[in-house]
Amino acid sequence: MNSDEALPEMARRFMAAYGPATPDEFSRWMGLPVSQAKKTFKKLGDEIEPVNIDGWEAMMLVSSLEELESHSAPKIVRLLPLFDPYTIAVAKHHQFLMPPEHKALVYRNQGWISAVVLVNGRFAGVWEYNKKSKNTIITAKLFEKTTKTVKKGIESEANRLSKFMGTEIELNYTEF
Repeated sequence: MNSDEALPEMARRFMAAYGPATPDEFSRWMGLPVSQAKKTFKKLGDEIEPVNIDGWEAMMLVSSLEELESHSAPKIVRLLPLFDPYTIAVAKHHQFLMPPEHKALVYRNQGWISAVVLVNGRFAGVWEYNKKSKNTIITAKLFEKTTKTVKKGIESEANRLSKFMGTEIELNYTEF
């Protein structure tokens, strides 16, 4: 692959993983000047199409549109780790994913990115762990009162972590 083909291919792969997205986001991800990212998006031509999501203008691969439109948001709970790519990638759009007053709990000083409780694609809280000699204490700090279903999902994630870490898990909840 020559250099003229490399950037459009990187843009395709970026869009497949993180789309919909903007040239600015591709620029930041790739470390390119915004002008070069815009030219790269133009080179994609009819492979991409503008989309509007709740007033946010972006571009999406045409090949991904049908699949995206046929899916609904997943009903799932995940404990995302510190600096998770999803949390980093959506930073500019955090207002769609959590109450704005909690932004500083996720995106902290000096570029620190908290571990996030993800519920159906939205940030529902942050979590941390403290490994003791015989067990690990996980504290989920939730942004608002939650349901039994969400707590069950967090417990399921804690059980997965227990197996991964080879330790017993003690789970605690707090609310902001």
